[in-house]
Amino acid sequence: MPINILIAEDQRLLRQCFKEALDANDALEVVATAADGAEAVTMAQKHRPDIVLMDMSMPKLGGIDAAKAILERLPKTRILMLSLHDAPAKVREAMSSGAHGFISKDVDFDELVRIIKAFGEQQKVSSPYLLDQRHIPGEEIA
Repeated sequence: MPINILIAEDQRLLRQCFKEALDANDALEVVATAADGAEAVTMAQKHRPDIVLMDMSMPKLGGIDAAKAILERLPKTRILMLSLHDAPAKVREAMSSGAHGFISKDVDFDELVRIIKAFGEQQKVSSPYLLDQRHIPGEEIA
C-alpha cells in the first residue's frame, strides 16, 4: 500500500514537479495538491493523507497555521515542513506548529523520497537536510 501524500506548495511549477516526481515512485502516491494553506486544510480533511509536504510560507493561511489546523483534525497525519529559510528560529517556529520534521528545500530529490518513506513507515531517519524532527511517543521516528 503506497504512502499517501498531500503537497502544499504555492509555486505552481514546484508543486507540479513534486507531484510528477513523487508519483513516479511506486511506494508513494500524491492524493492531492494545494496552492495555499487554507486549501491544504480542506484537501487534508478530504483525502486524509499519511504525510503532508507543507511549504512554510504560503498565501491565505501560512504553513504553520495550516499544519496546526490539519493536526487538530487529523492527529495521525505527519507534517513535513519545507522551506528555503533554514535559520534556527524558522526551524523552531515550524516545529512549534506540531510539524514532525523540517526539511531544507536544498534537499536532493532522492534524499527527499528517502525521508518521506522513513516517516511514512515510522522508521528512524537521519539526513543533513532534515534539520529537525519531533519524536512521537510510541512511534519509531527519532
